[in-house]
Amino acid sequence: MEIAKVHKKPVPERLSLPLHTITMIIKASRISNLTDARYFAAREVHFLGFNLEEGTPGYLEPMVMNAIREWVEGPVIVGEFATKPLEYVREAARFFNLPAVQINARTHGTSLDGFEDVDVLLEIPNENASETLRILEAASGKVQHFILNGAGNIAPETWRSMASRFSILFNPEGDTAAALSLIEAIQPTGIVVEGGDEERVGVKSFEEIDELLDVV
Repeated sequence: MEIAKVHKKPVPERLSLPLHTITMIIKASRISNLTDARYFAAREVHFLGFNLEEGTPGYLEPMVMNAIREWVEGPVIVGEFATKPLEYVREAARFFNLPAVQINARTHGTSLDGFEDVDVLLEIPNENASETLRILEAASGKVQHFILNGAGNIAPETWRSMASRFSILFNPEGDTAAALSLIEAIQPTGIVVEGGDEERVGVKSFEEIDELLDVV
């Protein structure tokens, strides 16, 4: 199965922002097909995330994940869980030999015992700055990275202050220009990008993601 060849458009000047002078950590989330997995591995992302929670959008059967992971090398495989109890997540990590898991602070809180052999990425809320800061401080030292999906109701300068203290991977959830503007304002440790459906098996355009990854 081959990834479609994509003719990249040059990034417009207004998108060429002076971002970090070091390479940002990149997490690809909700991978559901080999085309996405091979593309992101070739782009040398740090994490490949698979939604393993049945009944939620983007769920991927674990047997499919295992088949995909055999075709890629490099990225750390992350099992993504939003609502399942922590004991379920621990068992899944052991059973599927997951080196990392992503869980949600709203569901799982900050008491994260039992993950000594697994890297933890913790999704944090974006509605209230004081509550988010409390979570960051309570979970610091227990997780490798925090996941932020959108700036929400919190000002970018407040996020920037938090990002200077904690390892935050930011999913800007917008078009490329808006995404780069927020990334520059917040200065996170890294970013999150998402996989999606193929146009047909083995064929997909990555132009928009290329624009973003070429800059960061």
